[in-house]
Amino acid sequence: MLLELRSSGLKIVFTSNVVRQTMVVETEPVATEPWRILDEILTPHGLEARNGPGGTIVIVPGASGESEQDLHSVRGFIGSKPDAAPVAGAVIRVVGLTTEVVSDENGRFTLPHSGDEPLTLEVRLKGFVVERFSEIVLSPGPPTEVTVLLDPAPILEEEVVVTPSRVSLLRDTPLARLNLNRQEILSLPHLGGDLFRA
Repeated sequence: MLLELRSSGLKIVFTSNVVRQTMVVETEPVATEPWRILDEILTPHGLEARNGPGGTIVIVPGASGESEQDLHSVRGFIGSKPDAAPVAGAVIRVVGLTTEVVSDENGRFTLPHSGDEPLTLEVRLKGFVVERFSEIVLSPGPPTEVTVLLDPAPILEEEVVVTPSRVSLLRDTPLARLNLNRQEILSLPHLGGDLFRA
């Protein structure tokens, strides 16, 4: 059914960890609009559709029940790009405060907060780029919902530059010694001899 809705124009993104093969649509949806059909088929399986980046629709696990302590909080889903697979162990914290929580095995988290001022959330996990979301306004009523898709951190390969050492091979060349005996000196041309020898 999800593939049919995708072919109708909805940019639906999901992973087999969330939408399992055992999940079957048992009753024909009553709604006619694609968005309403999507809600109708997901709700029985505890799933929800959230707005993702670039006009995509991300299928995430739904929240099970709401308690009073959740009424002033941020609740959401942490996934990885490009398939929106749930990410467990991501640390979500409020910038400027010590409040932080960790996403569960389904990528879900609930961050309680009692104030009304806008929040800035920071999401960290080794192997992923740190994400920050500012101006999250908490409104009275149900928890504020957010969906965060993390980019894998680029792998930087260390560059090693090898240069040969420069060893000077220049040496002081010893001067060749020249020894002349008396006969050799007398046989050399000089001004005192004849004209041609000079």
